[in-house]
Amino acid sequence: MKPELVAFPEGLKLDSGQSLPEFQLAYHRWGELADDGSNAILLCHTMTSDARAGGEAAPGQRPGWWSRAVGPGRLFDTNRYCVVCSNVLGGCGGSTGPSSPHPEDGRPYGLRFPQVSIQDMVRAQRMLQLHLGIPCWHLVAGGCMGGFQALSWSVHFPEAVKNVMAIGCSARSSSLSLAFFEVLRQSIYLDPGWREGDHYGHDRCWRGMALNAMVGTLFWMTPEVMEQRFARQRVAAAESGGFSREPRFALEKFLQQLSQGAYGQNFDPNTILYTSRACSDFDLHPQDQPLEEVFAEARARYLLVSYANDLRYPAEQLEQLGQALRKAGHQASHHVLSSPLGHGAFLYEPELLLPLLRDFLAD
Repeated sequence: MKPELVAFPEGLKLDSGQSLPEFQLAYHRWGELADDGSNAILLCHTMTSDARAGGEAAPGQRPGWWSRAVGPGRLFDTNRYCVVCSNVLGGCGGSTGPSSPHPEDGRPYGLRFPQVSIQDMVRAQRMLQLHLGIPCWHLVAGGCMGGFQALSWSVHFPEAVKNVMAIGCSARSSSLSLAFFEVLRQSIYLDPGWREGDHYGHDRCWRGMALNAMVGTLFWMTPEVMEQRFARQRVAAAESGGFSREPRFALEKFLQQLSQGAYGQNFDPNTILYTSRACSDFDLHPQDQPLEEVFAEARARYLLVSYANDLRYPAEQLEQLGQALRKAGHQASHHVLSSPLGHGAFLYEPELLLPLLRDFLAD
């Protein structure tokens, strides 16, 4: 299932002061749009995802990254709503990004691509919204980097979004997230196959991508899940003699297999650099501006969801945002769910979110 593409020849002025003279966005949509456009939902994806949120697995193809949430009767019910998901600006799922041809010479941008911000991504999505003839999103939803986008929508385009569902995120990246993103970037910098961003046409930087996959697992799988699933289960006995790289424990074998799976992903390591930098820079209240002032002009209602054992975005961060939203006069509820999957629960257990969203949209 290939995404739809829409070109914007007018380009976009970016927060960095640079401009893209032209760009395109790739998007998928499911369900029928009402005549007045009032039933449209925008799903905002995480850092390493693309626009294919829905859709079952086909031969040689993985399922959509939120396929358990998108479809008839599911969290985002395609019998009732028109669900749209676009690959972000700077992505590599069809939207213009570092792997796209530079208009001057036709070679991939690589590190010549201008840095984009979360707000730039949202500006590009706003242009897509207008192109699709949707006056106002009934709901903008996302987790992690997708949550950053959802919150930004309500601040920068308050007239264009009615409801926001922000999951496992915060109003700014924490110091732990800054460290996490820098580790991801360093794993790519240190891979000789990256070639200072000019790896196109060569073997991909497998080592950096593999390490990315393994480091990410430490945040997307809680210690409780690791212990329950693997504990200290051995897969090989200790060898006599010198050091061996072969795994001895089931968890080690799992991580190695996971890293090998990353080799086959059609994902540009430069996109990891650009999107992780956008996440690092994300800050809705720079210079500690009171959050209630930041959201003063917003018109949306907010459903905020945290997970009790999310190491990346502890629940108190969204609780602080919820308090500020209510202080600013907005309807904002914050729910803390329990799942052994921690930060990854919103992707792998969307059924936990269904009653919350159903009640929220029914009000």
